[in-house]
Amino acid sequence: MKATVIAKDQTFTGRDFLTLLDYTPAEITKLLESALEIKKNKSAYADTLKGQSLGMIFENASTRTRVSFEVGMTQLGGHALFLSPRDMQIGRGDRLLIRQMFYLDMWTL
Repeated sequence: MKATVIAKDQTFTGRDFLTLLDYTPAEITKLLESALEIKKNKSAYADTLKGQSLGMIFENASTRTRVSFEVGMTQLGGHALFLSPRDMQIGRGDRLLIRQMFYLDMWTL
């Protein structure tokens, strides 16, 4: 990654963001500050995810979430791929896949 704004004394690598309860108030503040920094200096982060791909599977249709991830990946230089349950042949027994959001060579916020 070319530019990193996450504080050097705090690491978010390998951590999933599932609920605010998983983070301290200081960590949440740092995440929000980092998001504001990225938004203000978009060009500095334009290739942060260059060469990275994100595969998205949603059990329930979620246009806003899908589009938000696609736009975010594009703005950071990555590529997002949406696979619907129909594309994944969920009706034919691929239930395990529907429960996953998978990513390839990608870091998560």
